[in-house]
Amino acid sequence: MDKNQAISVVFNICFGFLFAPIYGRFVYILLSRQHYRNHECYRIVALIGIVQLLCAPGVAFVALEKCLGYDPWSLCGVTMKLYAGVSKVEPPLSFVLALNRLKVMCGLRYSAGIHKTLIVLILLYGFVFFGFLFTPFADYTFPPNSPMGKYNFSLPLTQVLTQTGFVVNIISLIASFFCYLTVCVYLLWAQWKIGKIKNWKAERSILTYAVVRFLCDMFVIIAYNCIPIREEFWDEMFIAASYSTNMLLLPPVLYLAINEWVERMRIRLRCGFRSIRSEFLACGTAGIGRISGGEGT
Repeated sequence: MDKNQAISVVFNICFGFLFAPIYGRFVYILLSRQHYRNHECYRIVALIGIVQLLCAPGVAFVALEKCLGYDPWSLCGVTMKLYAGVSKVEPPLSFVLALNRLKVMCGLRYSAGIHKTLIVLILLYGFVFFGFLFTPFADYTFPPNSPMGKYNFSLPLTQVLTQTGFVVNIISLIASFFCYLTVCVYLLWAQWKIGKIKNWKAERSILTYAVVRFLCDMFVIIAYNCIPIREEFWDEMFIAASYSTNMLLLPPVLYLAINEWVERMRIRLRCGFRSIRSEFLACGTAGIGRISGGEGT
């Protein structure tokens, strides 16, 4: 195994065996606590998390395949096809999250069944995309000496499948952009007109999460589909790292950064350290006073 292969293995082990379980723990919290399950936005975030975690087996089995030198029971091949399918489903699901933010923060009134119908259609589209990769008409493989998977464009429907996925993702990004643009304009208007935004503190964290996810999705999709990728290790490694970071590392980092409970714990720890420091300084000052008094006598 050469140096580049070793770097790729370490990278995949970190994402497949370290970051994915941490992310899974956050998704479990969203699903297990009634407070989160009662809000549609958190249910959508949890669903996106489950979908993104389906990337983890592919990343993990890539490391196994590179270490062994072969693909046992075609585990790497199957799970990487799943990875490809997930990459086409996540941006449309993020659009549904953007719709939820638009509905809640702008006070729109329409049936919640619209979001559920969209989610069902998106998941169905993902299953169809994934299934097509097992047919003789399209394929997604992982070359032994490459850090990223590649479509087999020699097959008749691969081009159609990838172009369809790209169009769906771009439409989802554009629609999400207009949703967040509308939300921003509405918030500015509400701040100017009313002077106070209803439930702003409660809604701010999930809006921040959604907007950052949108920006990262946009970067990854444009980088993979619109920028020519040279067949060199570090170019391909950058794209592979961007996808895996966007899927498995960024979400738990964002959750830690914006979660109110974590913020409260951070404040408590900060206050605790300040209290300990004050007591330590007070004891030190008292000790110095006693020593000085002893020397004086």
